[in-house]
Amino acid sequence: TLRDEHPRDPGLLKLIAMRAMQGEDKRAAKQAVLRYADSRPVDPWPHRALVELAVGQDRLDDAIGSLEYLDQTEPSSGKWAMQLAKAYRQSEQYTEALSAAERALDREPYNATYREMAATLALQTQDTDRALHHLIATALIEPERVVHQVRLAAMYQKLDRPDEADAAARKALEVDANAPVQRFLREPG
Repeated sequence: TLRDEHPRDPGLLKLIAMRAMQGEDKRAAKQAVLRYADSRPVDPWPHRALVELAVGQDRLDDAIGSLEYLDQTEPSSGKWAMQLAKAYRQSEQYTEALSAAERALDREPYNATYREMAATLALQTQDTDRALHHLIATALIEPERVVHQVRLAAMYQKLDRPDEADAAARKALEVDANAPVQRFLREPG
């Protein structure tokens, strides 16, 4: 067979790995991808394939090395940095997760979903200033989504800043008169 005749041919190994990725045996697919990666270490494809396998098996923490590689080599998008943030979060490495999420935001600063994740991670690292920064940015990016104002009101209340909690709650009510913000509103007078 071709495989026996050319056991180290990168093109053939990639073809075998791609075919294995389509099969049911994910362990065999991972081994085939790793064999190809050894034959052509500069190709980012095996890293993407390993991430795909890890995500498919809900084992994102297994993909941290590949995600770090993709994050470093493909810096035009925040996609890999955010995947890395999720992997770090899954393995309870919150500081690393926040750092990765903020790298994603350096690349895509107006991505509200990334901002929400960064705010959550900042809270998990006990960094309320950074969490507040991301919550304010999210509310500015998507002013029509009431949830952002509600979260902002809750954060201000947590920080014992009742006037700002009240202001955020009132903005939430402007967006949705039924917003659940009564506990953040100050009594007039």
